[in-house]
Amino acid sequence: MTGKSEHKDLVIIGGGAGGLALAYKAARLGLKVGIVDKYAQLGGDCLHLGCVPSKTLLAVAKCAQDYRQAAKQGLSGEMKVDWQAIKAHLVQTRDNIQPRYSQEKFEKLGCEVLIGAPTFVYPNTLTIAGHDRRWTAKKFVIATGSRPMMLPIPGLSAVEIYTNENIYQLSTLPQSMVIVGAGVTGMEFAQAFQRLGVKVTVLVHSERILRTLDIQGSTVLSTVLKREGMDIYTHAVIQQAIKKDNQKLDLVIQHQEETFTLEADLVFMATGRLPNIENLGLENIGIQCTKQGIVADEYFRTNLKHIYAIGDVVAWPHRYTHMAEYGAEVVYRHLYLKNFAPKANLKWVPGVIFTDPEMASIGLTEQEAKAQKRKYEVLYWEFKDLDRAAINSKTEGFIKLLLVNQKIIGATVVCERAGEMLAEVGLLVQKNHSINAILETIHAYPTWAEGLRRAVQAHLEIHLSSRFSVKNLIKRAIAKWA
Repeated sequence: MTGKSEHKDLVIIGGGAGGLALAYKAARLGLKVGIVDKYAQLGGDCLHLGCVPSKTLLAVAKCAQDYRQAAKQGLSGEMKVDWQAIKAHLVQTRDNIQPRYSQEKFEKLGCEVLIGAPTFVYPNTLTIAGHDRRWTAKKFVIATGSRPMMLPIPGLSAVEIYTNENIYQLSTLPQSMVIVGAGVTGMEFAQAFQRLGVKVTVLVHSERILRTLDIQGSTVLSTVLKREGMDIYTHAVIQQAIKKDNQKLDLVIQHQEETFTLEADLVFMATGRLPNIENLGLENIGIQCTKQGIVADEYFRTNLKHIYAIGDVVAWPHRYTHMAEYGAEVVYRHLYLKNFAPKANLKWVPGVIFTDPEMASIGLTEQEAKAQKRKYEVLYWEFKDLDRAAINSKTEGFIKLLLVNQKIIGATVVCERAGEMLAEVGLLVQKNHSINAILETIHAYPTWAEGLRRAVQAHLEIHLSSRFSVKNLIKRAIAKWA
């Protein structure tokens, strides 16, 4: 093995949200930090291919939908969808954010950044392709993210399959597209392209969209999407794809008990993600992995205690940017703030689907609570009773809290700003407060967040009236004198 050997306090493999968050904190302590990433620009999947462009696309699509609805509010005019201009806007949005993750920023902090493919050759030694260098380190953190998973479908290998990684390369918007998969990614892209004028068909193998989330929330979103013109087929599988002379595809679909053919311009695959664990040399050093990713403990340590893993590459179910940053915080505290090093808490991981309406959740869903045979009561309140919802003409949606002794064990919110409202619920459960704390907090009027106060107020009024009903008063009197 040749090349110059250099020693670091910390080497971070992967320049995405989690890796860079940790690099920033460690560099501020004056540590010798090395960052290696295989992509030309830092920022990772979230900035370049994931959250930033997809949520920007959703925001543009929402503008288009609001424009269509404007006539009901006294506004009118012609709208034109310009795909090239939209793509330019996506690039500009990314470029506006890029400086926060730039190589220059981290080099000014004192980090050394190398662009190239890293490989472990020994448990404490890393080589980087394209550089005659070897890095050794006291600690390593693997933060290489994930990529879309592709299903093997007969005939699809003859055409280009689209994912979040290449969909923005389209020169023109297609007339129609089939989205395979109905999880978060599938439904967000489905609504975005449907609102931009593409005829979207969603195929899902399970009995409903968003099958791991709240059933009522899934039903509300399914109703909204179908009303906007989307076709959704559950219990559906593509048996074969046939490329036609006009560059379109005929997809042979098995749907429940019938088979039919569906024509489409392209297929978008949204069937899950795979961890980027290949070609890192993990087998060289005995890092324990599964098909789901690198096995890590409650401090994000691998089986080699000087090597950590954070973000999508970890074999845990929560693949969010905020989980990568959370992992960075846990690792930072465990390595350098020993007295402030809590174990990772995966009980209260928030998740948001940025459709319109949004669907946000934390803790248990009702189906999970039932599977665990938990005894709970349900607080359910609809946004049709909120003034802000009426003002915005967005009255579909609800708040659902699963309660045990007036404390939340799970929450689902479906409304226009559901993701913003989830933070208050998250703080409540982290501090182990009852829902009474929501009533004790003044909520501005008219806001979406006021819906939480209204929901809790309605729920507690029912409990109070039940407690002091004549029937219950008689029961308590009998019990007292018995």
